Amino acid sequence: MRTLLRSIAAGALAAAWRRSPGDGQDGTQHRMIASHPDGSKDYVLVLARGDEIATAMADFAQNEDIAGAHFTAMGAVRDPEVAWFDLSRRQYEATSFSEQMQVITLAGNICRNEDRKTVVHTHVVLGRKDGRALGGHLIRAAVSPTLDVFLTSYPEPIRKRTDMATGLQLRRYRDPSPTPRA
Repeated sequence: MRTLLRSIAAGALAAAWRRSPGDGQDGTQHRMIASHPDGSKDYVLVLARGDEIATAMADFAQNEDIAGAHFTAMGAVRDPEVAWFDLSRRQYEATSFSEQMQVITLAGNICRNEDRKTVVHTHVVLGRKDGRALGGHLIRAAVSPTLDVFLTSYPEPIRKRTDMATGLQLRRYRDPSPTPRA
């Protein structure tokens, strides 16, 4: 917390809002709000009406050369497609909805796959007009009217590769050297 306050005091919040390249007048805006000694950075992104969440997040990561991050968001979407993974069939089962929904919670990560392409993985819980909630893996959704994203990037990339047992893109970490046992 002190690092964040020092960054703010140092003028990090005075940075101008920037539009992601290729965005129109109402496209995604972002700014870095803190840079930490370990190399991690905190950003705020404001996605605009009509922005597709996964596309906007992948474009931002590529433009800022982010190879590892996590994010949360709040706002609202329309016409979402949400899925769950059927392990026995090794595929996602998706359901589309044609309505406006509140984003109760949205969380995800950004990694690179074996081909070094950006992979955005997002889970969401959405609220309906009648108060019911639904959730799962977010396939796609259009922002409506806005979505505020809070993202922390890491100095080290997070990599994913295809897991042959499931067909999913899963994170792989380097195994630390074995600790000698006494």
